[in-house]
Amino acid sequence: MYSIGEARKRLPQDYVDYLYRAFTPKFGDAVLQAAARPLPSSLRVNTLKSDVHAVMASLRSCGLKFQRVPWSKEALLLDAPREKCLRSMAEYDRGQIYLQSLSSMVPPLLLPLAPGQNILDLCAAPGSKTTQMASLMQNQGSITANEVDILRLERLQYNIGKQGSTIVGTMNMDGTKVGRLSENTFDAVLVDAPCSGEGRFRLDEPKSYRSWRPPLVQKMARLQKRLLASGLDAVKPGGHVLYSTCTVNTAENEAVIAALLKARDDVELLPARLTGLKVTAGLTQTDEERWPSALKLAMRIWPTPNMEGFFCCLLRKRA
Repeated sequence: MYSIGEARKRLPQDYVDYLYRAFTPKFGDAVLQAAARPLPSSLRVNTLKSDVHAVMASLRSCGLKFQRVPWSKEALLLDAPREKCLRSMAEYDRGQIYLQSLSSMVPPLLLPLAPGQNILDLCAAPGSKTTQMASLMQNQGSITANEVDILRLERLQYNIGKQGSTIVGTMNMDGTKVGRLSENTFDAVLVDAPCSGEGRFRLDEPKSYRSWRPPLVQKMARLQKRLLASGLDAVKPGGHVLYSTCTVNTAENEAVIAALLKARDDVELLPARLTGLKVTAGLTQTDEERWPSALKLAMRIWPTPNMEGFFCCLLRKRA
């Protein structure tokens, strides 16, 4: 475990300066404190192959300590990083559990999914949320999982097969073009966009922040705007789109949604909330006044000792 002072020194200086310039000091301290600690392991029980009580019994038999997560019936949080132990379990080999960060489990839970729907996962690899959605839909309906990178597509296909997500079909396309080719097709779309990954910075994993540069943020924001527009084109009128990133800055989060609201009049924001999950705004009052008031409905998850930083926004395409 490191100190906040060490986090200030090790993380990119432009990033640290931005945190304290754009957000409250309390938020900046929380982000650095989270980055200074190893993230404990968490897993999602694959209800297509097992149930949470059976997995809990198996964890106890292995001497692993864990706790339930109040906002997800399938999520378990371990007491420390235990990835090696979890990967050695038979349940992992059988696809009965999926090692997934808690924050990553949030976006599918915010979408109003139901068995029988036709869903698009626009940026799907490695398949964490794709397979989670298949479980939530009880393997009934259809999910199109798109991935532009061929190597990541192979990993996606492997995880889909291992998890037994038989309703999922894969596609290898530029996500920004999918909407034009599949206009008004899907009941719901997940746009878990590529991002600068600031919410995942950890000092014990230097590769998580080593390549970060300010130009990367702007590059990602331009791509995210195009992906979100594509997702909205692809969803049916009356359907839902969930936009999410695992980053902290406003350029890839609030500003992307604000630009969309300015460019289109066929979309509205809905509350992004989960019972039992506490979220707190990190923006200063001045910053809040810059954005459309509807953005208060979005969810900003602070990086914490147990959770990565995440942003989620639930949208509906007007009928």
